[in-house]
Amino acid sequence: MPFKISTPRFLGKLPQRLAVFGLLTACSPTEPGSESDSTVVTSGTSSTGVDSGTGESSGEVYEAPSLEAPGIGEDFMDVEIEEPFVFAPHGCVNELGQRRPKIEEAEQEATKRLIRHVVERMNTKKKGAKNDSFLKLLMLVALREASFQKGLVHQLPADQWGSIAARRKMKPKYKGNSHNNDPEKWQTYGLFGMNSNYFTILWDKLADPRVLCDPIVDVLAYKRAAERARRKLGTTIRCKDADGDFYDYKDKSTWINIHRAVSRGSACPHKNEAHENEKNDYFRRRAARLRLDPDEVVTSAMLGEEPDASLDGEKWPDQEHMVMGLWGEIKKVEAELAAEEAEKANSKD
Repeated sequence: MPFKISTPRFLGKLPQRLAVFGLLTACSPTEPGSESDSTVVTSGTSSTGVDSGTGESSGEVYEAPSLEAPGIGEDFMDVEIEEPFVFAPHGCVNELGQRRPKIEEAEQEATKRLIRHVVERMNTKKKGAKNDSFLKLLMLVALREASFQKGLVHQLPADQWGSIAARRKMKPKYKGNSHNNDPEKWQTYGLFGMNSNYFTILWDKLADPRVLCDPIVDVLAYKRAAERARRKLGTTIRCKDADGDFYDYKDKSTWINIHRAVSRGSACPHKNEAHENEKNDYFRRRAARLRLDPDEVVTSAMLGEEPDASLDGEKWPDQEHMVMGLWGEIKKVEAELAAEEAEKANSKD
């Protein structure tokens, strides 16, 4: 179910703009019979990031000047008022306990184009990166986990039990999150089968976990998880074996190891060696189909950098603007593609 999060960034400047034209009192709601000629306006902006919260709003009292203030012309209504920014991520296409909708091939192809666009915008071939291995990894996982269907709430028993177990462990990490006491929201979501208890915090620990139904958020969150795994694999970490004994473990930051760390939430090998070997063999077979070298050592450049501006160079102040900006670019590409297809169809007629 789609949901919207409004971020009214323009409110901080609106009182001053209206005050210039003597409109603050006239446009501000007051109680009938009130003798007050001033209005208290609460202003504030919010910027969300990984492990960051929303700032507290503060209020100031603005005195409205007389409507007869000098220097005001009749064309004051030509002044543009900035529209509020609305963060409207892609909603989930099904609910817990509800079957996933049927998916069409056209939707799958559109999802592939979306993944490709976001990865290209992260400049994964910049700074010495010489291939598109990260794109191949994302395609491999999206096919396996969701068959390229956006916005899934995953229903398999393993996913649901995994979410329940992770909720008990991770709930304290989301202190202050308004959704923290609603366990039904903390499910496994999206293109890459992300357990929201582990992945929401990579986006924003105060966010609605259903934000992971947005495929662009999925790609960005997976990139963050992959980068974290890449750094961790380059160091010595403490792992536990099947007998409960600790040992030191260090391995290369290869695609197969990064995929394991992201999907399992741990850079350590599985305690069951046979199970670990079976999972690795399965990954290698799937990687071979996409010509992804599972043993290729991954650099930070191969994972790219999150874009901070539109194609026109307009800066995005936070990750929410980035997501909506990328959606705008993707919708434009899809509209152009539809127009081309329509032109081809007309030419055949």
